[in-house]
Amino acid sequence: MKFIVTCFFISSFSLAQELHPIIAFDSLGYPTKIWMDIIYKRYNYNDSTTLNIISSTKDSSWIKNIYQAIPRWKKILPKLQKPFFNVSLSDTIYIVIGNQLADDAFTHGNNTICFDIQQLSEYGKGESEENKERIDRIFSHEYIHLLHKSWRKDKIIITTQWEKILLECVNEGLGNYYSLSQKWKIDTQGKIPEITKNTLKKLEPIFVEKFCFAFHHQNFDDSLFNKLSKGKFEEKWGALPVALWLDRETHSDSQLLRQWIEKGLDGVLYLADKYLEEPYRSKLRECRK
Repeated sequence: MKFIVTCFFISSFSLAQELHPIIAFDSLGYPTKIWMDIIYKRYNYNDSTTLNIISSTKDSSWIKNIYQAIPRWKKILPKLQKPFFNVSLSDTIYIVIGNQLADDAFTHGNNTICFDIQQLSEYGKGESEENKERIDRIFSHEYIHLLHKSWRKDKIIITTQWEKILLECVNEGLGNYYSLSQKWKIDTQGKIPEITKNTLKKLEPIFVEKFCFAFHHQNFDDSLFNKLSKGKFEEKWGALPVALWLDRETHSDSQLLRQWIEKGLDGVLYLADKYLEEPYRSKLRECRK
């Protein structure tokens, strides 16, 4: 008699997870205490830190965009959760909408995603179709950070600068993978877009140069992290190559993505060794000997 065994992966997520919005600025655009507490903690400010806070015109189109997006975000939570096994988040994820002093979006703690509408306004009006799609990608990027933070807490322990740079590439590469618009992604036939080819051609030499330096100078200072995952999207020498390689590796398959996540810090060099063009692949291999 032949038995068929089916394995089910049981996740500890609640599909009824709430997304709760909070406005963290007043009628004149000044940040509230909620926002300021988040900013001080994010940037390690102390009581003597002076910040330039001004009355700022609020772009209500971005507030409206975020509120209208929340029902869509609830529907995509199961898809975002799928590559992670046995990871739990809070029943409520807070969506804090602030104004001034931060990046366009970031996570805070284990249950909060923050948006700075002053920074979001740099993309134009929130009601445009392009920005409606953009805010979904930004949310996905940040929600993935919450998931990965929870997943890695007992799995990845960082003790050196070398491990720190690997983690930054894993974490931000994964986030930027979810930030990719369609123009960056391979098509169903595996064709790589020209913008992706040209960007990798510019970034791969920088990636290899930085990684070779990091490998041979294990206790380098944080200046090496400049532009790794911050600044103009197309100039992120660490996060963007990993994101683009990850697109080729997974073809949007959540099981393949899970397999890569499970590699932990080794995932970065796995992708680099597989997808770097020559002579950069050989150069990276040589400097790691």
